[in-house]
Amino acid sequence: MQSKFKIFAALIALVMIASPAAADNGDMYLGGNLGYFALQGDDFEAAEAGFGVNGLVRRELANDWSLSGIAQWNKHGIDGSSDDVSVLAFGAEPRHSFTTSNPMMRPYLGARGAWLRQSSSSAGIDSKASGWAFGLVGGINWQVNPKVAIETGLNWNAISFGDVEVDGTSVNGTDSSGKGLAFTTGIVVGLGQ
Repeated sequence: MQSKFKIFAALIALVMIASPAAADNGDMYLGGNLGYFALQGDDFEAAEAGFGVNGLVRRELANDWSLSGIAQWNKHGIDGSSDDVSVLAFGAEPRHSFTTSNPMMRPYLGARGAWLRQSSSSAGIDSKASGWAFGLVGGINWQVNPKVAIETGLNWNAISFGDVEVDGTSVNGTDSSGKGLAFTTGIVVGLGQ
């Protein structure tokens, strides 16, 4: 899985670097937000909803399109246990923003693809699994000024993890899949002039 992650990370970096050729204004943005993340489905029924953080680097492209590289971390409790599961994600998010009659409000729709890594530790035993998430995003950017926006959004993803590794040994038949729903809010700041 490490090689797949490296290939995925290299593709995101290549798109972010190469995108100025297709950019209308080429503006770059940094952002961060807090989120409430819920895992759904039979394989995740013991996982409690949890909070997390998300960071992004965004490049504006032509015709109201943008592309973001994302990093996300969230933590989920487990019903009936004092243990937690952490989920780390690295991905890409192309999106389209819509012009409205109110220049301070820009709704958006897009897609998200991410490499995932879940991990937990209990009684000195470490477990982890890698996987993928693909889904849809939507929300609203509220422009505070030309370079600062407050962003609120919803993410819905189909999630799939491979077999769990316990202390480095893969346990067959422990793969899992389900859905993820997140509500996020944060700030996006433009770089440059």
